[in-house]
Amino acid sequence: MLIQNIDIEDVKIAFWRTDESADELYVMSVGFLLDAEIAVYQSFKNDRRRREWLATRILVKEMLGNYPGIDYDADGAPRLIGYDNINISVSHTDGMVAVAMSDKFRVGIDIERVTNRVLRIKDKFLHSDEYDVNDPNLLQLLYIQWCAKEAMYKTYNVKHYDYQNTYTLPEFHFDGNMQGIATGKVVTEDGNVKDLMVNYFEIDGCVCCVAY
Repeated sequence: MLIQNIDIEDVKIAFWRTDESADELYVMSVGFLLDAEIAVYQSFKNDRRRREWLATRILVKEMLGNYPGIDYDADGAPRLIGYDNINISVSHTDGMVAVAMSDKFRVGIDIERVTNRVLRIKDKFLHSDEYDVNDPNLLQLLYIQWCAKEAMYKTYNVKHYDYQNTYTLPEFHFDGNMQGIATGKVVTEDGNVKDLMVNYFEIDGCVCCVAY
């Protein structure tokens, strides 16, 4: 079910909550899927994977008004067939799919359903000086940081990266408001630093970040 369309500057974002079965989503999309894509879909055994894959393509059709097909570059990032001028990014989490597009910016999106599991992996993507373990908003802060770094990675896929040094939000101060803008920094392979805008917000029990 399409639950929201959002425009942020020159970035279009849409979300689909996968309440439908894979069979229901397939009926909705079989009229526009490419023959090669149907074969790919039929090769999937996992029901969740099937639903997320179909919902992504339904969202693309909703956003563009037509469906050109999706393929992937050498790094596995999605591309719209025949639309080299439009950048696309895709993310999915438990029960939700998100798609971002822009014809102005390189764009990355990440969405994560909020659970306590982020507490177990925080040291893999954050320096200790990027958070205070006693912060009353620690869970939300960690999810924003995690999603932001994932979104920045999708925007600039730096080789041999690590989330503690390559992708950072050095001046981010979270006040408990689950909607805002942060400035992210990416250290590229040549040592240059790229500044990115990162929009973060909450939707349907998930944290979403869009970097561009």
